[in-house]
Amino acid sequence: MSQAKPIPIYGNLQGKSPLDRPVAVKRFPDRFARSKRQIRVSLRKLTDQISAKLAASKDELPFLKLAEFGDHRTPKDCLRSNAKVRVATGVEGDDDAGIATSEEARDRPAKAGVAALM
Repeated sequence: MSQAKPIPIYGNLQGKSPLDRPVAVKRFPDRFARSKRQIRVSLRKLTDQISAKLAASKDELPFLKLAEFGDHRTPKDCLRSNAKVRVATGVEGDDDAGIATSEEARDRPAKAGVAALM
């Protein structure tokens, strides 16, 4: 059995809020993900970047994934695939079915003691 690789620590993070710690984020220009760009950014700064992007529909916005991917493409020439994830740096989710209210979605992570970007 191989041993798990340690998670790298970037700089001195003691005393920093989890919202200010940099995480790896992959940015894909669209759902087809034929190109990608990796950035390191805190959730607080990512909030500003996301808020600055406006579009008429969700499909017109870039896709973000809190993960590091390999460079291999799927048979459909896509770089974004769960099978290609090497390291998860966070968790994303959405509620397209509308099961939770915005307030419930906002409050749940805080009640669990989890830093979140909503």
